[in-house]
Amino acid sequence: MTEKDIDRIADRVAEKLKQMKKIDKYKETEAMLRAYLNYKRVILKNNERIDNILKNGLGEARKGKTGENVQGGLKKYEGVPEKEIEKVEHLKSENLKMEKRIIRVDNALMNIKNDKYYDVIVLRYFKEWTIDEIADEMNVDRKTVGRNRTRLVKELQFNLFPEILLD
Repeated sequence: MTEKDIDRIADRVAEKLKQMKKIDKYKETEAMLRAYLNYKRVILKNNERIDNILKNGLGEARKGKTGENVQGGLKKYEGVPEKEIEKVEHLKSENLKMEKRIIRVDNALMNIKNDKYYDVIVLRYFKEWTIDEIADEMNVDRKTVGRNRTRLVKELQFNLFPEILLD
């Protein structure tokens, strides 16, 4: 095998890796679209948990107790406020991540909002309709729905992950 052959193989491997990376980002884009509504639910749930921690502390077992009887005397719960603060900070950090994802998806969606087939994205990813249901609703062929969904997801992908444009 010559050096030229090795270079050709290396180039093909590099190209395949680039394509795999783009496919992964496409799938990641679809995952973000499917999870979009859940991001908002997670934020609400985390806010409820934060409120509950601030009102009642971390656990029911600790409620009203300052210690428990153990061999050798009373074992005190120390640092409970710090644990509560850590948990609240963790939940706030999770909310911030979710909010950033929501903003990224919102910004990407704004770039395709005026597209004739924008509803394909809404119906498919947010309302979980099938391709057939979307085609019936829009009075178009299944292939039209599929082709435009792929096109729009790729557009969203480039907005969500602009670094793949550099590859």
